[in-house]
Amino acid sequence: MKPTRYRQWIATAKEIIKNAPIKQEIFLERLSDLRERIEIWCNKFGYEQQDNYLERTNSEGEVVWHKTDWAFVDDMHNTVYNSHHKREGEDGFGNDYSYNDETLKRFNKMWKKYEV
Repeated sequence: MKPTRYRQWIATAKEIIKNAPIKQEIFLERLSDLRERIEIWCNKFGYEQQDNYLERTNSEGEVVWHKTDWAFVDDMHNTVYNSHHKREGEDGFGNDYSYNDETLKRFNKMWKKYEV
């Protein structure tokens, strides 16, 4: 990754917040970059060191279900990719992915955390 990629990610996040919705292609590119960055980090430090985006615990406090950061980014990428934005709502599909400023802040934290 070039050093300017981080600045581009931040600029994209600001554009999403100010001028939503962002162009799907740009958002997909950023999600792909983040997914790849997480993979590189996990190959170096181990997949078990990766944070969980979501966790569900039982009454004893044991984690019984989790979704890793990589899985969340991959799911978001697939949702955005399959949103059929070019059909502009035909067949009931449109921009059926959603994000807000908290999601983007989480992506930024992931971007910083998984720097190698």
